[in-house]
Amino acid sequence: MRPFRLLVVAALLAAVIVATLALIGTFGSEPFGGPDSHWSPPRVLGLRPRAMHTIYLERRGLTLTAGTDDSTQNRSSVLGGARRATVTIPPFAGKDAAWRTFVDCFRAKYAPFDVDIVEERPHEHGYILVAVGGPPTLLGLPATTTGVAPFDGDVVEDAVVFVFSHAVHEDTSMMCDTAAMETAHAYGLDHECLCKDPMTYLPPCGPRSFQNVDARCGEKTARNCENGHATQNSFQRLMAVLGPHPNVDGAHAATDRRGPGNSNTPVSIPANQSR
Repeated sequence: MRPFRLLVVAALLAAVIVATLALIGTFGSEPFGGPDSHWSPPRVLGLRPRAMHTIYLERRGLTLTAGTDDSTQNRSSVLGGARRATVTIPPFAGKDAAWRTFVDCFRAKYAPFDVDIVEERPHEHGYILVAVGGPPTLLGLPATTTGVAPFDGDVVEDAVVFVFSHAVHEDTSMMCDTAAMETAHAYGLDHECLCKDPMTYLPPCGPRSFQNVDARCGEKTARNCENGHATQNSFQRLMAVLGPHPNVDGAHAATDRRGPGNSNTPVSIPANQSR
């Protein structure tokens, strides 16, 4: 009986270790500049998720419950990964002028794409909810974590993502970059080793926008992307998911898509889109 008990104890310890490592891997944190975490949402096999063409920015605070993402019901898969049944996100603590600066900055990030950025909750399904406010410790995350989102390399329908504005003292620039990263996770985008892109963990090297560049995925070091590809082009990926904004000039200009292999494949982008 004694050897059998030892085997049982060893198996239980192994299970605990595996579960702990899985949790750490799912909710990794980084210092400011690469601060987000993400959680893989549950999937219904055989169904292709649809892209959300509306992003709702919530500043007034709200209570969320754990479950499959449903922005209309304030339900978030992130809470299940964080071992939270419910969480109450407090209102954004900054002034109205700061909020307006944040909203304008965020709209500029997504200006090339067919997506509406709104501040009033839509009446129907089909939008990403961005909960802005509070600290990451509400979800048991490190104090330096500025955002979290569901992510598995594909579109997450009706996703709920978080921007912990308290972690950056309501700094609008960092909030804007974080919101861009977390919402793009909900569209299936991975992290990139490209300092000018919102999907990066690298230190800032100027204003960030979704770059029309083939970049290696990764946080501090390069790796293959979640979808198995060697590189990611965040601009083209969002364009494929969302399409061009209908008010963008129809004229196009060619630019070089330069990746690690120094390829020079012409890519069409809107003529008035900065590069």
